[in-house]
Amino acid sequence: RFPLVPSGRRSGKTERFKRFLSKQAMTNPNELYFAAAPTHTQAKKIFWDDLKKFTLSAAHERRPSESELKIYMPNGSEIHVIGLDKPERIEGINWTGGGIDEIADVKSEAWQLHSYPALNTVNPTRPDYRAWCWLLGVPDGLNHYYDMCMMAESGDDPDYAVFHWKSSEILPADVIEAAKRTMGTKQYKQEY
Repeated sequence: RFPLVPSGRRSGKTERFKRFLSKQAMTNPNELYFAAAPTHTQAKKIFWDDLKKFTLSAAHERRPSESELKIYMPNGSEIHVIGLDKPERIEGINWTGGGIDEIADVKSEAWQLHSYPALNTVNPTRPDYRAWCWLLGVPDGLNHYYDMCMMAESGDDPDYAVFHWKSSEILPADVIEAAKRTMGTKQYKQEY
């Protein structure tokens, strides 16, 4: 249910999620999905324009809501773009699934007090269904995201798993070398 992706900067984790989310919304009718980031402005910058393109929203009968950052699919599904600077924004909806990008920068209590409980809201018409959420980010020290990754790697909770790759496995060598020259060792290891 909860794949954690602590992978390097510019390594494609967010792009993969955007495409996965778009495909889910296009394929599954009458579902509710979200794409979240630490702030409203950041969520809009990361997700909004790409999700509108990937879902072909310009061709939809009902246009996306620019004020509410919602995409309405022809099949009745919706994608909501949410900023977690007010973590309660994720509450009150029976989500099908979604993702939180840059989760290491989201308030540490947001997952346990708001997001996780919202994803455990059981829809009485689908009592066996459990919402899912991708947790994306770069390693950022020994914070709440690190703790979540360590818990997932331990295998103690079957709902969590870690998927990790380095930027150097994806980006061209000259980009990696430039980052090494420009950044301090600690920052390079964290970001790439």
